[in-house]
Amino acid sequence: MRYNIEHKEDIIKKIKTLVDKNGVLTPNMINQESIVLKIMNNHNQLIEVYNHDEVTVCEYVHETEINEFELEYKRLSKSILKDILMHLEDYDIDLEKTYKRCDLENKF
Repeated sequence: MRYNIEHKEDIIKKIKTLVDKNGVLTPNMINQESIVLKIMNNHNQLIEVYNHDEVTVCEYVHETEINEFELEYKRLSKSILKDILMHLEDYDIDLEKTYKRCDLENKF
């Protein structure tokens, strides 16, 4: 399922397709760590939700959430987009394996 996608627009299309297929997801739901957008001393910004058109970013200072905002995919770097895509693809592969396993178990 891995693709060598070079254009941000193509990465975003693939992300949106996976979110449409599997629903709005959080890194915790898909057994992944939150993607870090920015770290400054004790001030962090983490991507906490993958939505169809944007991500939800939570800002923390000393582990206390101080702000939450939406950020469109097109405003993210290609590197961050590739990380998001990799997480969503891994989850999609796991779902497919689970569905196949359940389908086989139900046949016996």
